[in-house]
Amino acid sequence: MTSAEPAREIPELQGAQDIEKKAPEVSDGDLGEEWDSTLYDITSITSWTAFFLVKGCAWDNVPLWRCMALNTCVSVSVMLATQLVPSEWLVSSDKFQKLGTFLNVFV
Repeated sequence: MTSAEPAREIPELQGAQDIEKKAPEVSDGDLGEEWDSTLYDITSITSWTAFFLVKGCAWDNVPLWRCMALNTCVSVSVMLATQLVPSEWLVSSDKFQKLGTFLNVFV
């Protein structure tokens, strides 16, 4: 395109709709599940009170606490199984030696 040619305008599509005109009107009291970042108040997290905010954080999340409780139970169970069961009961020396000779094939 040379500088002498006028700039071409983008043609309007037939039947095109303006999405701004069709957007629903939302009042301040009718936010529902939609969260607007312009309504975020940053003053609460710029002071020492940020360490005491509980609503909406991980401490307020019930499924997270259930998951952590289950993980703790599994961890304690594995710890008890590994510490309280005698090692002779878990692995016999003759089977371990046979496994070692079998694995020599792959090395």
